[in-house]
Amino acid sequence: MRITSLGCVALCIGCFLVSPAFAELQSGPATRRSPAPPPPASGTTEPDANADNGADPESAPAAPVKQEYQGHAFKLWDGSRIVGRPEIETIVVHTDYGTLNVPSRAVVRIVPGLRNRPEYAGQIEQWINNLSHEQFPKREKAQQQLLKQGPAIRNLLESHRHSNDAERQHRIQKILAEFNELEIERDKMGERMVEPIIEDDRVVTSTFTIVGRVDLKEMKVAAGFGSVTLAFANLSEMALVRTGREPVQKQFTITFQDQAGAADKNTGIRLQRGDRVIISASGQITMSAWSSSYKSTPEGLSNCGWYKNNEIYYGALTGRVGSGNVFKVGTRHNFTAERPGLLKLGFAITSNYTNNRAFPGQYEVRVRVVPAETGE
Repeated sequence: MRITSLGCVALCIGCFLVSPAFAELQSGPATRRSPAPPPPASGTTEPDANADNGADPESAPAAPVKQEYQGHAFKLWDGSRIVGRPEIETIVVHTDYGTLNVPSRAVVRIVPGLRNRPEYAGQIEQWINNLSHEQFPKREKAQQQLLKQGPAIRNLLESHRHSNDAERQHRIQKILAEFNELEIERDKMGERMVEPIIEDDRVVTSTFTIVGRVDLKEMKVAAGFGSVTLAFANLSEMALVRTGREPVQKQFTITFQDQAGAADKNTGIRLQRGDRVIISASGQITMSAWSSSYKSTPEGLSNCGWYKNNEIYYGALTGRVGSGNVFKVGTRHNFTAERPGLLKLGFAITSNYTNNRAFPGQYEVRVRVVPAETGE
């Protein structure tokens, strides 16, 4: 059986590269000088906030969960979906740096680029041009069609954002504003952000992403109802079937006793490399070592100075993965785990400031973890 289709377009969802687990830093006005923190108690030594505190048996990486290969889901541009196993051993990808042969079972995702659908690229351009059509119905229809394509076409719209035509510029700005709202909702739900459509194909494995040209015109897939031949030009995405771990959502309370880097609170959530972590926090803690009027939020308090130079203020909510370095979480932080280990949360303070002092208050923290698609 051979399947060909035109139909409506599914969103191309790319894969983002692993980013460092450090949040954007909060800083005060450049001309403001933070008061010096109180002197440490006699005979105490302030720990290095950058130091890795050594092996932590509870946070040792878990052995990868062995999963039986379940096949891939093949999404077509007309919206249909087929689950099966590709009947090819290797996928050849040509890049600027050479040719790579990728075992098909190692592929987490393939997102074909625009080069495979020149007629679609032309249609997008036509809709963009029609945003300034002399006939109002055609302008409206073009805007609605572009909205249906979703945030994946953002980069194509932005290339026309500063059009000399005021009508086209206005409508593009309205479309982009709606895309922004959609992305904010996805972020709140902990869903993967939509990657823009690009000219080249993207091949994502569990260890890296390849951008280039997939040397494939068609692919035979062993589905439950028999063998199917799919034209690569009709494929919007090929994604590994997810099995194994389920998403995790938990709440925690952090106090001054959960000292960052020394007595962090162990959440019991064991991360694997590639897991997406979404953390949000609220609340206040009184910074008694400085002043009873100083109230810190999870962002930390600039008046108290740096816990970690130019990165983390005293009073901030922090995180660690296993025995890794402390990083700022703040009121909201999303990241992709670069290493396996238990997730820990802490309060940015050192013992020389907490001796014989209480820091009233607490932070309420919500953590959501979306497992890596490989199920590792």
